[in-house]
Amino acid sequence: MNFYRNLFAVICFAFFLAAITTKSPFAFLVAMVCGALSRTAEKKGWSDPFKNDPP
Repeated sequence: MNFYRNLFAVICFAFFLAAITTKSPFAFLVAMVCGALSRTAEKKGWSDPFKNDPP
């Protein structure tokens, strides 16, 4: 469950740093969307794509 949360969190922070350095409104928007996806993955409990549990 942590894969998507961590993935979108890293992308969020990367775009947030890019937005601060370039002052681009689109980078801020992408950072907010990735932050929202990170929280959604946590709340909805999206399963890890590489999990090897038997059915």
